[in-house]
Amino acid sequence: MNEVAIGLTVPRFGHRDRAATLTPAYFNRVVMTAEMFAPLEAVTAGFFDRVVPLSELERAAGRPPTR
Repeated sequence: MNEVAIGLTVPRFGHRDRAATLTPAYFNRVVMTAEMFAPLEAVTAGFFDRVVPLSELERAAGRPPTR
């Protein structure tokens, strides 16, 4: 979490939001160390549902591709 990286206390709502989406092991790592993750590990942690190539992004988001 950005707050941890710069030495601030994480606000209570930040704990609640992240605790609801991250796995417990990753939640602790994020809150204590502000560790950054590569995209695929961020999926494992619970930050993202999935990672798709840029060329498939609009389709994955449910929008027709723009030309």
